[in-house]
Amino acid sequence: MDYRTVHYVKILLDSIFGAENFLNEIIWAYKSGGVSKRYYSRKHDTILVYTKTKDYIFNPQKEKSYNRGFKPYRFKGVEEYQDDLGWYTLVNLKDVWQIDMVGRTSKERVGYATQKPEKLLERIILTSSNEDSIVADFFAGSGTTGIVAEKLNRRWIMSDKGDLSSVTIHKRIMDNQLKPYRSLKEEERARNGGKLLVKDSKIEDDVLNIKLNRYKINIGHIGVKEKYKIKIEELIHNNSLALVEIIGLDLDYDGQVPLISRQFTRTPNEVIDSNIAIRGIFREGQKIFVKYMDVFGKGNFDIYQINDGRMILCQEY
Repeated sequence: MDYRTVHYVKILLDSIFGAENFLNEIIWAYKSGGVSKRYYSRKHDTILVYTKTKDYIFNPQKEKSYNRGFKPYRFKGVEEYQDDLGWYTLVNLKDVWQIDMVGRTSKERVGYATQKPEKLLERIILTSSNEDSIVADFFAGSGTTGIVAEKLNRRWIMSDKGDLSSVTIHKRIMDNQLKPYRSLKEEERARNGGKLLVKDSKIEDDVLNIKLNRYKINIGHIGVKEKYKIKIEELIHNNSLALVEIIGLDLDYDGQVPLISRQFTRTPNEVIDSNIAIRGIFREGQKIFVKYMDVFGKGNFDIYQINDGRMILCQEY
C-alpha cells in the first residue's frame, strides 16, 4: 500500500487476523520519476505482514551488510566477503528493502500499470513458503506472483476480475513457458466475445495443421472511442487475426476443467500465424479445447473433435 491507505488497511487487518498476529511492516523503497519542490519525494510503498496463527512459515533470507569504510573487520568467528564495493557480511534481511520498480527499460515490463518486480515477489515467496506450498494472489494484476512461484517450485492460484489482467496473465504464462495450467470457469464466456474461425485442418504424419480463417467481432461491443473504431474496422478488413492476443489448446480435453498445454501468442511486431502446426498423437473422436483472447481482453473458446483426420466443431455456445 502507499501512504494514502496503509494506516486504514492496518486497522482492517488487525480486526481480521488479530493485532497479535501482526509480524512486520516492510518498507519497499525504489527509484522512480517525479519529484516535488514542496514535499519529500514519495519513493516507497508499505508491505504489511500478518500470520494466521503463531504457527507459520518463516525462512530468513540473507542480505549484504557492508562494513564501515568497506574495510575488513577481521572479527573472530565472523565470515566476511568482498565484492567490487568492498567488504561485507551476510545478515538476516531487515525490514527496509531497496528493490527497483519495473521501469520503462526493464525486460520484465509487460505494460500493466501496477506490475511488481519479480525480485520483490521472490523475496516474499521464499520467506513465507516452502517448495510445493500453495501461493495465492487474489488481486493478481499482471501475474508476477504465479510466474515467480512456479520458478521457485511452488504451486499457485491467481485471481483477478479485470479483462486486461486476464489477458496479461494468460499471455505471460505462455511467454514464460510454464507448465500446463488450469483456467477455471471456462464455461462463463466473456460477454460479447469474438469468434475465431477455422478455415481448414488436417492431420498428416502426426502433425495437426490448422488454417485459421479470421477473427469475427462486433466492434460495437468493444467499448472504444468512436475515433478509434474506423481504425479497428480497417484492421478487421485487412487482417482480423491481428486482434487475437493468445491461443491456448488442450489437445486431449476430457470435458472437465481444460488443461492448456500448447500456446501461441501475439508479439508487438508479429501477429499469430494463420497456419498453426502441432505435433502430437491424434485419434478419432479426440476432443480439442481451443481458448483464445483478443487485444481487448475478451475471451472465448470452442471445442473440436477429431473426425476423419480433421477438426470438426462439436460444441458451440
